[in-house]
Amino acid sequence: MSRLKAVHHITIRVQDLDRTASFFERVLGWDVDSSLPDRRRVQIGETRLVFKLPLPGTPEGDRFNEARIGVDHISLLLNDLAEMVLVERRLRDAGVDTRGVQTEASTGASVIVFRDPDNMQWEFYVE
Repeated sequence: MSRLKAVHHITIRVQDLDRTASFFERVLGWDVDSSLPDRRRVQIGETRLVFKLPLPGTPEGDRFNEARIGVDHISLLLNDLAEMVLVERRLRDAGVDTRGVQTEASTGASVIVFRDPDNMQWEFYVE
C-alpha cells in the first residue's frame, strides 16, 4: 500500500444541518460551506469535515453515544495554549458546557472538551 498523504474527509451524521452549521459558525467561528443542499462542510487543514443528515432507518431523535462501536470523539490539534484559551472563552461565551482547559495525566498535553448539539464529543488538543 502506498503511503497516505492525509485524511481527506470525515462524515458526521447530524439531526439538523442548519443547527450544526450555526453551532460551529457561532461558537468556534468556523467558515461552514452550505453551498450543497444535502450537506455542510468545514475545511480544517487538509481534512474536510462533512455533516450530513441521518440515513433512513435512524431512530427519530437519535443522538451520538460513544458507548457504541465506532467513533468515540474527534480531537483537533491547535498550535499553542494561547489558541486554546481563546477557544475556551468562545465556548463559555456561547454557554457551551466545558470543564475548561485540562492537562491529560498520561501525556501532559492540554485539552478542552465539549459536545455539539448532537452530543458528539469534541476536543481541542495542544501537545
